[in-house]
Amino acid sequence: MLAAGTGFVALLFFLIWFGVIGYSPDINNLQNPISKSASQVLSADGHILGTYNLDRSNRIPVPYKKLSPYLVQALVATEDVRFYNHSGIDFIALTRWRQHHYAAARQAALFRPGALRVGEVAAEAHRVGHGDKA
Repeated sequence: MLAAGTGFVALLFFLIWFGVIGYSPDINNLQNPISKSASQVLSADGHILGTYNLDRSNRIPVPYKKLSPYLVQALVATEDVRFYNHSGIDFIALTRWRQHHYAAARQAALFRPGALRVGEVAAEAHRVGHGDKA
């Protein structure tokens, strides 16, 4: 079952990668993103300390080579501990998400083995939402 799920996720990634389903931006847009909203820095109590606007009037571009290696290490440590150990898709994290997802669905009584058709799942969700017993 786990192999089938992992295979499905891999197939899904390949279909998105080749543009069969979903949208995948080109490499130039990934390397040079355009921010469409301002960023805000908040204090611990929720007050706005600063706003970084779209017009880049208060932003200073810094080349990667000028960044402190400690800053890069801190970012990687907080975002993806296994960043240097995978090729861009963290299958361990995907497996953990999948296990959590199905455990949460079982807990909510929305998942029954064998009830994978959309109609059965929707009917179960309707019964649970209205307090009826299955």
